Amino acid sequence: MNFFHDDFQDKFVGTGAIVLFLGSIEAQTVAVTGKINDPKGKPVIFASVRVKNGRQGTSSDSSGVFSVGVKPNDSLLVTAVGFNDMMVSVDGRSTLSIVLTPRVTALHEALVTAATQGPDPSSQMQATRDEIIANAFQDYARERCTAMAPISLPAIIPGWREPPV
Repeated sequence: MNFFHDDFQDKFVGTGAIVLFLGSIEAQTVAVTGKINDPKGKPVIFASVRVKNGRQGTSSDSSGVFSVGVKPNDSLLVTAVGFNDMMVSVDGRSTLSIVLTPRVTALHEALVTAATQGPDPSSQMQATRDEIIANAFQDYARERCTAMAPISLPAIIPGWREPPV
């Protein structure tokens, strides 16, 4: 009876060890590194790199380089602002080179108009593009200069005229 018990125990322990070993192979992760570029070879910075159907993920650095732990048969979803999303199969590789294609989006036309008031509030005239830009810059410069020592805009911008107050 003791012989049967020892034989059963040896087979059970041996089978359990094989199952655990095969399970650890399946669950084993490897480090995958890669570089993400645009079609011109420039690095795509801060792209998101996520394991499909997983929790692992990272982002590319300022050189477009990333590293993430994956299973050998995982796929990576790579996304970046201004680029089309891309799914990349790892297929057991440890190094990837990824080229993202730019996302082309048609923008609608924007029409900017403004009016300026002359000395008489009832008389308005159409502002030119240069006047609109100059007025926007003037507002910006006034905001920036309030914390600085008093500086007049004519001293900063040659040919600048202060508008009447």
